[in-house]
Amino acid sequence: MNADVLIAGGGASGMTAAITAARRGKRVVLFEANDRLGKKLLATGNGKCNLARRGGLEGAYNDERVARIVAEVGEETAEAFFRSLGLLLRADAEGRVYPYDELASSVLNVLRKELDRLSVDVRLGTPVRRIERTERGYRIADVEAPKLVFATGSAATFGTDSLDLAPLPKRAFRASLVPVLTDPAAVAGLKGVRFKAEAILKESGGEVARERGEILVKDNGLSGIAIFDLSARMARQSGNYEIVLDFFPDVEARTLAAYLAKGTEGVCHKELARNVSRRLGAEIEASNASDAAEILKAYTVPVRSNGSMTLAQAASGGIALSALSDTLEAIALPGFYAVGEAVDADGLCGGYNLLWAWTSGMIAGASV
Repeated sequence: MNADVLIAGGGASGMTAAITAARRGKRVVLFEANDRLGKKLLATGNGKCNLARRGGLEGAYNDERVARIVAEVGEETAEAFFRSLGLLLRADAEGRVYPYDELASSVLNVLRKELDRLSVDVRLGTPVRRIERTERGYRIADVEAPKLVFATGSAATFGTDSLDLAPLPKRAFRASLVPVLTDPAAVAGLKGVRFKAEAILKESGGEVARERGEILVKDNGLSGIAIFDLSARMARQSGNYEIVLDFFPDVEARTLAAYLAKGTEGVCHKELARNVSRRLGAEIEASNASDAAEILKAYTVPVRSNGSMTLAQAASGGIALSALSDTLEAIALPGFYAVGEAVDADGLCGGYNLLWAWTSGMIAGASV
């Protein structure tokens, strides 16, 4: 069987590429390993699907070229794409864009409906275990086409049983936007407690990044949006990391000490006060209030690693962007396009990763 375009992967970027190509009259066959399309999409934004972000792309991605590509297409183009599918959108005060009903299922449903309307040949339960180069282009299973969009995400296989991607430099996948595993002793007794704090990521003593927001303590580490954004930094490069928490970012140490000298009640969580006391080797009182304040302003938590890929909202790694043209076609493999999470392009929290998925899918779909 012949087609115009093969799509390997039915996630956010793969579906977008398929729709964009099919709207141009291309015969598209999409292969998806799962029994339904877009499963991962349903969990994004805690089920609300923060599908895009307005403005503020600088520093949002691991590579400024990603930001440039997204900016050239424009976040308004991604929003227009979803409006063309009949999806009503809303944006919050910080520019995060959601479906108006805040249901990820609505996003998935309009994508699937459009694939049906365009008669895209969707083959579910069909993992792409082998991609062959042919005289005409590429073959998956019994279908051959001159163009292939590689949209397998972080589940992408770069082994010898698939297409030989040796000409394409790539980086192993690592969990990103994920809880961070730490020294359990540093967070002992604080499981389930939420703090509004500033978190500073340090590597070998030097500051890498800092984020402010709500931080949730788990029994073996830290979570929350601020921590997720720091995890993205750690996923991009290995290092000897630690997180320094300022539990009182808007209070000077001297002012905090004055309050602690009168007692910890009404100042900080009792379990946090116990942890500080353990670090001091004594109960917090007037004589050591200044030392206690310094600890609370620079509470060091040694990092063991990012959490597992099963908990990650995104992955860092994949095919190097340098191996792709601005149309996302592989320079060394004509007719082969890589999109979404299959590319080494990852962003911080706030809709940036899905914005890249839609954008890259539209670019490839318009080019094949």
